[in-house]
Amino acid sequence: RESIFNDASHYVCRIPMSTSGAHEGTTTITVFFEGTANPIRPVVTQIGELFALCDALDVTDPQVAAGEASHLKMGFDGCGVVAGLPGALFAFGLAPQCDAVVARLEALASSSEACRQCLSVNVLGLSRGGIAALQLAKKLESASTALRDRLRLALLLFDPVPGNLVFTARHLDFLAAVGMPGVLTTASGVLDLSASPVSSVLAVYPH
Repeated sequence: RESIFNDASHYVCRIPMSTSGAHEGTTTITVFFEGTANPIRPVVTQIGELFALCDALDVTDPQVAAGEASHLKMGFDGCGVVAGLPGALFAFGLAPQCDAVVARLEALASSSEACRQCLSVNVLGLSRGGIAALQLAKKLESASTALRDRLRLALLLFDPVPGNLVFTARHLDFLAAVGMPGVLTTASGVLDLSASPVSSVLAVYPH
């Protein structure tokens, strides 16, 4: 489940990951969420390898300034790595990662540097990282007008795993029924993305 391709470079060698083809006035930021028990470094899955191959300025650290770079990237360890057993069982640790991405996007949207007209955000997530991608889309429902007006959000989900059955989330999560989704079950927090600014989604289930 945690590894789809044995050698991710075989699949990305023909994909240009530089900024030479970027449209003027567009900043592209690619976000990588690893699977539950996987670190982004050292490389253990194709997510880590794609992160390493992505030719972009790494702004995962909030102290790193984006400047006028037109292609940025952020990469996050799996929730089991950052939050231990609660992360592995209940997906704890995803929310702070999503908050870090939102904070970076808000800063880019409000920046006067380079007069950015568009923010193209591509998100790749594996397993619980796929759920992180959905949580990010959910959080962006409440993004500032400045960000939403500039945002194009695309998600690529590799075998997204919430850890709960959809039936459980829909019918047995009583907190979700009273307006508190995502507290008892991870799935209930990402069942409805109708108000999110997602432009495209591709989910891949390698079974």
